[in-house]
Amino acid sequence: MLCEFTSALTPSSVGGGALSMIFLNREGINFGRATTLTMTTLLLDELFFVVSSPLIFLFVPYDQLFGFGDDNFTSGLKIAFWIIYVVIFIWTIILYLGVISHPQIIRRVLIGLFSWRLLRRWKNKITEMSDNMVATSVELRTRNRRWWINSFVATSVSWISRYLLVNALFWGLYPAADQLVVFGRQFIVWAILMVSPTPGGSGISEYLFTSYYGDMIVGGGFVMLLALLWRLLSYYIYLLIGIFVLPSFLAAKKVKNQIM
Repeated sequence: MLCEFTSALTPSSVGGGALSMIFLNREGINFGRATTLTMTTLLLDELFFVVSSPLIFLFVPYDQLFGFGDDNFTSGLKIAFWIIYVVIFIWTIILYLGVISHPQIIRRVLIGLFSWRLLRRWKNKITEMSDNMVATSVELRTRNRRWWINSFVATSVSWISRYLLVNALFWGLYPAADQLVVFGRQFIVWAILMVSPTPGGSGISEYLFTSYYGDMIVGGGFVMLLALLWRLLSYYIYLLIGIFVLPSFLAAKKVKNQIM
């Protein structure tokens, strides 16, 4: 919930989920291991996007994703999506090399960076963190195929559940819509929101939803209602929960430190 809360407060392009390494560290996991765990989940997230994109285009007609309505809007959306896909594909390869294949490269880069005069004061901590990352990466390489499959399946279920939220809204309020197209378009929307410069994709997500799903719904007011419900359940609810969870998290940690 804390990761979702920080994601709602930070630009999507930054990714509040990256703060999970800090949350894990505050719970007693050393920072190097927490960093590697966070990078591993990030790798699985990106891998899901890379693998599932071809499947989306296999089952959902291409013209239902990019070949309808306003030509300027759909053309811009198509260009943005494929640029994002190529960037994430490259980023996934880099993550694999850093987390699984060659963690020593990241270690050397970090130590070299913090050898600079302005950053030298943190070099010892970074060296320790890097050593922990390498050690954890060695452990990850010992995991069997079943462990990786289970982790990837869990990641896939998590993301698919996010997409199915819009399917549930359409099913309940506008059942005439093609549910497969609804799902495919939600995949495109989330891809675009990955690079949103606004906190939690605010503004951009509402515009994308109303513009992208407008042709499937009769009445502009109804599509706005669906967009509002979608944002309420996928964004604002985490802001509300975070307001209550964060103080409890900080208070619990303060008490733990006082006891120690």
